[in-house]
Amino acid sequence: MKHKTRPSKGLIFINSLIYIVLAYVGVYFLVHLLQGLFASFYDIPAVIFRDGLQFRADSQDWWFDSVIVTFTSKLVILFILSVILFGIYTKSTLYKSYLKLLFIWGSFVAFTWMTGEILFGSLMGTGFDHALSWMYIQDTGKLVIIVISLILYVFAAMVFSKAFILSGNIYFDNYDEERLQDIYLYHILFPYLAALVVITLLKLPDFPMLELLSMYSGLVILGILLFNIGKHARLFNQDEKPKPIVLDHKALLTALFFLAAYVVLLEHGIHLS
Repeated sequence: MKHKTRPSKGLIFINSLIYIVLAYVGVYFLVHLLQGLFASFYDIPAVIFRDGLQFRADSQDWWFDSVIVTFTSKLVILFILSVILFGIYTKSTLYKSYLKLLFIWGSFVAFTWMTGEILFGSLMGTGFDHALSWMYIQDTGKLVIIVISLILYVFAAMVFSKAFILSGNIYFDNYDEERLQDIYLYHILFPYLAALVVITLLKLPDFPMLELLSMYSGLVILGILLFNIGKHARLFNQDEKPKPIVLDHKALLTALFFLAAYVVLLEHGIHLS
């Protein structure tokens, strides 16, 4: 079957990359701001830097409640944010607006980050693992938590496969094997890979291992997603006319502004106390 139009793979790639970066910067600021505010309730000063949230407190300043609330609040915030953004996205699936990419990628980034924090935090003895240690959860309990986090990756792939395919209706009027491949590669996988490079560069010369491993673990979800994506092809409306594919200039300018703000503001840190 011949297509009426030949989509611009480059524009599809750039638009997705823009919204992934926007989603990441937005989630990064919001999550660390809220986590820092939770820490401030226990008189734990915090500073948001490019490589993460740093707590300016000595070991004797920490106690049970402050550790539990501070290091579990991040996971709760990420989960709630992911659910809210996914809910907003599901309400916008029928609209052919590029803006909905912000919601689906924001939800994906938040869920991936949360799951990675659970998995790699438990394995590396940092982040969420601080709360587990203060709750005296032993190796068996941590193993159960690790297994649950791995199951969450599979669950995420099942949920986001349909969501990502539906988001392709901003570009395509119908489905065939070639267009499904274009959606997966240029709308999902390649932009996420490029976004990981951008995120890594934003952190240099530091290398926050836990956060970056969490972000890179999203590739596991996208890998599993590949095997589940085909069954949702019927979701396309065969009768709709294709929407012209253009570069979202407003989103591009917004992304550049927030990237500049990220670098400038976080170079010396945002103090929360």
